[in-house]
Amino acid sequence: MLISGCLSRQVVRISRRTAVITSRKGESGYLRSEWCGAKKGYHTSSVRMEYPKIRRDDTMEELHGIKVADPYRWLEDPDSEETKKFVDAQNAVTTPYLEKCTVREAIKAKLTRLWDYPKYSCPFRRGSRYFFFMNTGLQNQSVMYVQDSLEGEPRVFLDPNTLSEDGTVAISGSAFSEDGQIFAYGLSSSGSDWITVHFKKVSTGEDYPEVLKKVKFSSLAWTHDHKGIFYGRYIDHEGRSDGTETISNENQKLFYHRVGTPQKEDVLVVEFPEHPKWLIGAEVTDCGTHLIVTTEQDCRDNLVYHAKLPTTIDAKIPLTCIINVFEADYEVSPASKCSCRVTDCGGYLLVFPREGCRDNLVFWATLVPGSAPARLDLTCIIHKFETDYEYITNDGSVCVFRTNKGAPNYRLVKIDLADPAPEKWKTLVPEHPKDVLDWAACVHQDKLVICYISDVKSVLQLHSLATGEHLTTLPLDIGTISGYSGKRHHSEMFYQFTSFLTPGTIFHLDLTQQPLKPKVFREIKIEGFDPTQFQMRQVFYSGKDGTRIPMFLVHGKDLPRPTPNTQDAPNTPTLLYGYGGFNISIQPYFSISRVIFLQIFKGLVAIPNIRGGGEYGEAWHNSGRLFNKQNVFDDFQSAAEYLVQERYTQPGRIIIQGGSNGGLLVGACMNQRPDLFGAVIAQVGVMDMLRFHKFTIGYAWCSDYGNPDDKENFHNVHKYSPLHNIKVPSDKVQYPATLLLTADHDDRVVPLHSFKFISELHYCLSSHAAQTNPLLIRIETKAGHGGGKPTSKIIEEHTDIYSFVMQALGLEAHNLDNSIPNNKL
Repeated sequence: MLISGCLSRQVVRISRRTAVITSRKGESGYLRSEWCGAKKGYHTSSVRMEYPKIRRDDTMEELHGIKVADPYRWLEDPDSEETKKFVDAQNAVTTPYLEKCTVREAIKAKLTRLWDYPKYSCPFRRGSRYFFFMNTGLQNQSVMYVQDSLEGEPRVFLDPNTLSEDGTVAISGSAFSEDGQIFAYGLSSSGSDWITVHFKKVSTGEDYPEVLKKVKFSSLAWTHDHKGIFYGRYIDHEGRSDGTETISNENQKLFYHRVGTPQKEDVLVVEFPEHPKWLIGAEVTDCGTHLIVTTEQDCRDNLVYHAKLPTTIDAKIPLTCIINVFEADYEVSPASKCSCRVTDCGGYLLVFPREGCRDNLVFWATLVPGSAPARLDLTCIIHKFETDYEYITNDGSVCVFRTNKGAPNYRLVKIDLADPAPEKWKTLVPEHPKDVLDWAACVHQDKLVICYISDVKSVLQLHSLATGEHLTTLPLDIGTISGYSGKRHHSEMFYQFTSFLTPGTIFHLDLTQQPLKPKVFREIKIEGFDPTQFQMRQVFYSGKDGTRIPMFLVHGKDLPRPTPNTQDAPNTPTLLYGYGGFNISIQPYFSISRVIFLQIFKGLVAIPNIRGGGEYGEAWHNSGRLFNKQNVFDDFQSAAEYLVQERYTQPGRIIIQGGSNGGLLVGACMNQRPDLFGAVIAQVGVMDMLRFHKFTIGYAWCSDYGNPDDKENFHNVHKYSPLHNIKVPSDKVQYPATLLLTADHDDRVVPLHSFKFISELHYCLSSHAAQTNPLLIRIETKAGHGGGKPTSKIIEEHTDIYSFVMQALGLEAHNLDNSIPNNKL
C-alpha cells in the first residue's frame, strides 16, 4: 500500500507506500444469452426482496454540459440522523438474509478452525536484538516479540491486543532508532488511516510520555544521533480525526520531534503551502548526514529534494531540488514501507513529497550528528512530477535510486547530490527487457538484493553495489517474496516466500559463508490443509484487443472439467478476483479464506493479472489507467469468458470479487455484463467516479482515474462510473446477486460510495420483473478500509460472504464436518 492513500486492500509487494487504494467475446452472442436466471437450471430466488425505501431528492448539477442527478447526496453526511437510519435500515435487511443460511455456523466453525495456525513475520535485527511479529492463530492482532539472539527465548515486546477489548487498535507504521534503543510506533483505531505515534524505551519496555497526534500517511525517519524523528502531520486539520470524517486531507507538513519533549515543541522543517495536496515523505540517508525529501501530487510520480542536516533543527529546512518534474517514480528502500529515511551513513535526510499515489519529487538535506535539527536547506533533486524515484543507499553524496525514468520496467541509477543533473546520472543496473525491477535493498555493505517480477512470479538476485554486476540468483519456487529484512551494515538477511498453496516459508541467508546457501528458518504448517490435494497453474488468455493476459488458477486435483464432447454442463463455483490499478501487482499469495472456498464449495479460484497493475511494468499500468481504463474491465470480462469457453464453469457460477479499486472493477463489470456473472462481492469500492476526488485522500487517485473537474476526464469516467451506469437489463436477464461491503471508519474510500450505489441499485432494479437476485449491503462498525482489522472481524466477514454466495447461488457445502482438534472454538 502507498504513503499517499492509494487504493488497496491486499498488497504483497514490498513497498514504502503504506496507503493506496494485489479477450472479451461479447460479440459472439452465446454468452450474452446463455444465462437468464433460472432458465439454465441455476438457483435463483423466486421471491422478490423488499428493500428499504430511501428518500431521493432533486439535487442536480450541470457538469461540462451534462445535467447529472445526485438524489442521494445527503448520504455524504456520515453524522446526520437520516444517514444513521439508512445504515440501520440496510443492516436490518442484510443481517437476517445472511443469518438464515442453514450452515452459517458450520461455515464459521470451519473458518475458525483453519484460521487457527501460527503466522510469523521475518525477523529483523535492530541494535543487538532481533524482533518479529507472531500471531498464535486467533489473536485479533499480531504480537511483537524480542529476542537477544536467534537462538534466544522470545519475549513479548508489544502486544496491541491489550490496548482494546475488541482488538480494533492496531500497530500501523514503526521505526527503531539507529542504535535500536528507542521504538517509534503508530497506533490506529477501528481501521482508520489516522494514527497516534508513541515512543518506547527498548531496554525497559516503558513508553515515553508524549503522543504525536494528527498524523496520517506519514513516514518516521530517525536522525542518526537517536534523538528524534521526522514525520508528516496535518496540523491544520479541524474536527474529528477518527476515520468517520470525509473532508479532504490537505496541507501535510514535515515536522521534527525530539524524543522526550511535548508535541507542541516540534519544529516545522518542511512545508509547501502553495501545494496543499502534496504529500511529503522523508528519509535520512544511510550515512546520516543528508535528508532526502520527496513530494507526490497523486498516486504516480514524485519530485526529489535534499538538504544537509544542520547542527540544530529549530526552523524550516531550505531544500535543493534534484528531480523537478513529475515524470517518473524515484522510490525509497522497500524494506521500510514508507518513504521517510535517514541514509545508511546517517548524514543525509531524504524528503519525498507527493500529491497522491504516483510520481514524486525528491529533496535532500545534510544532517550534523549529535545536534538537534534546525530548519533545513533542502536541495531539489527531482522537481517535476513525471516519474517515480526510490532511494536505495548512498556512498557520500552519491545516492542509488530506483526509477522508471526512461525505463518502464525500472532501473537503478547513481545520482550525485553535488551534481544531480540528469545527464550526469550513471546507470548501475539497467532495465530488464521483460522483467520488472520491483524493489532493491543494500546488505552486507557492498551487495544489492534485487527482486524482479517475471511473468508475475518473484525472482530474487544478489548484485554488486559497486558495479551492478549480477552475482547469483537465489532459488525460489513459483510464488512471491512477501517479506524481507536486512540492513547495509548487517551480514545476514531474511526473506519470506509465499504462494497460493504455501502459507509461508522464512529463509535466512548468512552472507559471510561461501557458497551462499539460504536455510529454512521457519516454515508454517496448517493442520487440516494438505497442499498436495490442490494444484496451481498459470494460463494465458487473449483480451478483447488481443493482448496476452496471465491468470492463475487454483483448484483441487479432482476438479471436474467436462470435455467438449460431454453433455454435462460445467458447474464449478468459481471465485474470480481482480484489482487492475495503481501499478499494484497481484502476485501469488496465500489466503486461508480462499482455501476454505476450495474446500467448502469444491470450487476454482481464478486471479487474472489484468492491465492497470504493475505485473509488466509501467507500460502495463499505463494501458489500464486514465483513458485506457476500459481495458481493465474488458480484461476482467475476458477472463470470465475464457473460463466458460474452456468449460471450467458457467456464467451463473462465477462470483466476482474486488476491493477498493477492485470494487470499482466489479461494479463497472456488473453494469456492463450482468449476464456474465452469478454473484458480485464488492468490498469498500469506489462507486461515484464524479465526486471521488472531493473526499479525504480521493484527489490522489486522479493519476489513475483523471480529475473529473477536467472536461475530458469527466466524460471518460462518466462512461464507466458504477453509480451512473446502472441499466435495467432485458426482460429475461437480471443483475447478479450483489453484496456490497463497507465500514463506518473507512477514511480511504469513504462509505458514501457504497451507500449511494446500493440506493441506486434498489431504485433502478427493484421493480424489474426478472430481478429476484438479492442486492444487499453489509455495513460494519468500528472498521475501516481493511488495514488492522482484527481476526474476529475478518472471520465474521468471510462467514457472511460465503453464507451469501451459498444462498444466492444455491451452492452445495462440503467438508463442514471436518473434526480438526481445536480447543479455542
